Amino acid sequence: MRGGSGAAFSLMPRTQAIGASLRRPCGRGRPSPLTWRSRWTSFGLWDGTFSAGARHPIDWMAERLRAAAAGSAGRQTRVLCAHLNDIDDQALALLATLPIDVAYCPRASEFFGHAGHRYRAMRAAGVNVCLGTDSALNLDTPDRISTLDDLRLLMRRDQLPLSDALEMATVAGARALGLDSARWDFSLGPVAGVIAVQLGEHRAPAEFGKTSSAPRWICRPTAS
Repeated sequence: MRGGSGAAFSLMPRTQAIGASLRRPCGRGRPSPLTWRSRWTSFGLWDGTFSAGARHPIDWMAERLRAAAAGSAGRQTRVLCAHLNDIDDQALALLATLPIDVAYCPRASEFFGHAGHRYRAMRAAGVNVCLGTDSALNLDTPDRISTLDDLRLLMRRDQLPLSDALEMATVAGARALGLDSARWDFSLGPVAGVIAVQLGEHRAPAEFGKTSSAPRWICRPTAS
């Protein structure tokens, strides 16, 4: 199927029957976490056949990544995984050994009530964690979609240092996409662009999370 934006996506056949009734609740704020299992259960569609058993999804990914590496003459296949809200210690230890980058979407996680994301533990274990935005539906900035606002949330909520937040929003994302991260760190050569933000009274680096103005281009991306 293709959405209005032209992006390809897929739905299981049984979800077609419930149509808008499945999609509509996802556009409203909820007081408790919303999962696909609870949603399917509420429609009487969950029959247990979708379960991976006691295994964590990271275990499933590990098997397939190793098989892919074995079938490609040892060439490493990297995978970008979104969210990863439910990671225990065992899954985290395995994740750190795999060619997996993580795209954490703070505002989406908060919108759906997923607290306590382990992005800091992932980074400490050597996992590359970048910032993303899941969709415009769960954002508090209807005029824009910018990881800068996800960065601000982490600084306000978690007291994440600006240096760590900037890394997650720039070079970590470049690494996850297989791009030259030097274009995001002001190294000599082509740059990915420079933006400016009005600071107002919040001029200390630790207060950047309190700013709310939209970024504006100072220098647009240069060609490679």
